[in-house]
Amino acid sequence: MLFPNSTEEKKYVRPSETPTIDLTQKTDLLDPGVRFQGQKFKSDAPPVNFINDTYLGEIRTGKQILKMTLWDPRLEDGDRVRIWLNDEILITDMTLLNAAQGFPITLKDGFNKIEIEALNQGYSAPNTSGIVIRDDEGEVMEQKICMINAGVKSLLIVIKE
Repeated sequence: MLFPNSTEEKKYVRPSETPTIDLTQKTDLLDPGVRFQGQKFKSDAPPVNFINDTYLGEIRTGKQILKMTLWDPRLEDGDRVRIWLNDEILITDMTLLNAAQGFPITLKDGFNKIEIEALNQGYSAPNTSGIVIRDDEGEVMEQKICMINAGVKSLLIVIKE
């Protein structure tokens, strides 16, 4: 029976003494605020693994001109990059889209250094860029995806033989 018929009367009485509770007493339990003590802002958060310059590899070619294609392989969130060729700015500011954008790279004989520098991280970190390097006939020579924080560079070495 859910509600039994009871004629017994129960009487509830407050205790005559008010219990003393000391909320400031020390215990051996951990303080829950300790793990959040140092981290107040996103800038205080532990670093993500995209903070160091990255090496994308080395290409050897006999071609004078290569075609570089860049795009945002993830969320199109306003990622911007700067392209360096042999320590000179080739493209000052390129906003990466999901649609690929390409441009030619004229190589000098010997060692060529191509760097992709993340200018920002869009609104979804890190800065993601898909990279394809093709020769003048359209043959894919290198294909990479790099994920880096703002201010970090990805390095690709091209040796023109």
